[in-house]
Amino acid sequence: MKKIICIVICLLMFFSFVACGDMSDNGSTSSISNEDNTADKDNDEVSKGEVIVYVEDEVVNQFIVDYNAITKSEFTDISRGNIRTKYFAYSYGYYCELLNSNATNKINVTINETNENADVGVSGMRDVFHDVAITIDPSLSDEEVYAHYDELVTNEYMKEGDVLGSMVILYVPDKELSSGHSRGHIEISAQ
Repeated sequence: MKKIICIVICLLMFFSFVACGDMSDNGSTSSISNEDNTADKDNDEVSKGEVIVYVEDEVVNQFIVDYNAITKSEFTDISRGNIRTKYFAYSYGYYCELLNSNATNKINVTINETNENADVGVSGMRDVFHDVAITIDPSLSDEEVYAHYDELVTNEYMKEGDVLGSMVILYVPDKELSSGHSRGHIEISAQ
């Protein structure tokens, strides 16, 4: 009888350890797998069916995943903004605001200058503009995006409601004002 009790206790302890081991993953990982969960994956490689989780907002997260998949300058230093659908990140040295617009439930990206690239200004945003545009509307060709950008930065004044594919663009150039230098930015809204 003592042997049976001892075996039962050992089995209970074994199953307790197994159950605790499976429950120890409490969502603190950086990815969610829709298929198999292989632990020996490289952080830069994502198997088919796996979605990396960078942020809590699904629209912003999917944009980051898609952007990072096509760019030469992945988003870095991703941080949460002052509302639950706003995040900030860097790409190509530019500071980007990533917002899930509550009105449309689509991504809205604002590309801003930093102190490091203020001397180049809006004219240096060509690569990040291209990658944001292609991520939002993959049906656009590289030539269409670059040509649109090159035409856009020739404007000396703000340009609202500019349409490219399935996006609306707000362009604000760098400007010398009586109160000092005003940094430009580009806002791209998926429609």
